[in-house]
Amino acid sequence: PRHHFTTSPPRHRTSPSPYQLADEFIAVSHNLKVNAETGELADRMRNFWGKMSNGTGEDYLSHLYLPEEGGMGAPKVWDYTQCAEATSNTFWVGNPYDELARGYVAYTINDAFSHDMGRAAKQNPSSHEFPRQFLEANVTKTSALGVSAMEGTGWMSVLTMGEKYLDYKHIPSVNIRGAADYVMAPVAKRDDGTWTEVEWQTTRDYELGYRYAIETTSAIILNMFEQRRYREQNPTEP
Repeated sequence: PRHHFTTSPPRHRTSPSPYQLADEFIAVSHNLKVNAETGELADRMRNFWGKMSNGTGEDYLSHLYLPEEGGMGAPKVWDYTQCAEATSNTFWVGNPYDELARGYVAYTINDAFSHDMGRAAKQNPSSHEFPRQFLEANVTKTSALGVSAMEGTGWMSVLTMGEKYLDYKHIPSVNIRGAADYVMAPVAKRDDGTWTEVEWQTTRDYELGYRYAIETTSAIILNMFEQRRYREQNPTEP
């Protein structure tokens, strides 16, 4: 699906809170029904992936529909074993950069879970000291999702530097992203075997996609707080 909810992997610390916070969000995101795209936004999605299918020969359109849901599939949730942000200190856009970002993300995820933290997470699935998610197999640039880093690069750096150099109290945090638009145009293969980008107007995508991303991501965050309140009021229930 076009829109994704992502949680960036928190840094390893002695405090279990960052992992606990990320895993809490992932859990509630799977338990909330989010409406799929409709109207003009859905039409533009079909148009985009139709151009991709025509240009590559791959049936991308079939992935947009879920028969059990009667139409367009709801947004997919990607967690820190599948995706991460990648930054070049500028907003990157375009197919070559997307491929490069996916490669960096796949390497980073595989490397993180190959060390002690990843092994401990797999051996201690109920512990809040380690991530609840772990890799069943290594990810690749064709299976990982790379998201263009934006404001999160700044505020996460400030928190990290304040804690490391100014002895500020640690504030558990995760970065949650709701994708609002594409970072590349549809592609097509030329007769000589090289690739080109197909013309694509993105202005309307920004308008429709941004609104949809805000609505859907906010719904999941608010649901997390509602679940917390429910657990506080019903402490004996599982």
